[in-house]
Amino acid sequence: MEHDSSGLQKISNKDTDQSAPFRRSLYILARRNYPLNFLETFDYPKVQVNCTKRTNSVTPLQSLTLMNDPFLLRHTSKLAQRVLERAAGNSKRSVELADLMILSRPPAADETRISQDHLNQQEKNYRLANAAPGEASEAALTNLCQTLLATNEFIYLD
Repeated sequence: MEHDSSGLQKISNKDTDQSAPFRRSLYILARRNYPLNFLETFDYPKVQVNCTKRTNSVTPLQSLTLMNDPFLLRHTSKLAQRVLERAAGNSKRSVELADLMILSRPPAADETRISQDHLNQQEKNYRLANAAPGEASEAALTNLCQTLLATNEFIYLD
């Protein structure tokens, strides 16, 4: 396990298991010297004190983190690559898979239409910015996945 300045713990490159970088857990080792800056934005409890009740807040920093954090952007890109591999170029299937993977449910008809329109518009924008066709569709899908990860349905548990 390696630590970086943001407080994230990373799997060592020395690990012989090829799947090691893709492991995830519900439990995170919390150390006082390595605060998890990403989670602090979302009211991560302070390790230094006893936390009997957590406060709930919604701040602009949370939205900005979901839009700009390098950790989230890196993993959103990997998620989009997984969706593209499984969808085999089918745009409608990409939308369905993204919703299934992120929200754990298939999209409703209107959500599919809205997501499809979003993908088409984003791909068009990326092509106008001189991106290659394959690159443009992957970037558009990455943007859609990032949008789904920022939805209330994904963030908050009902």
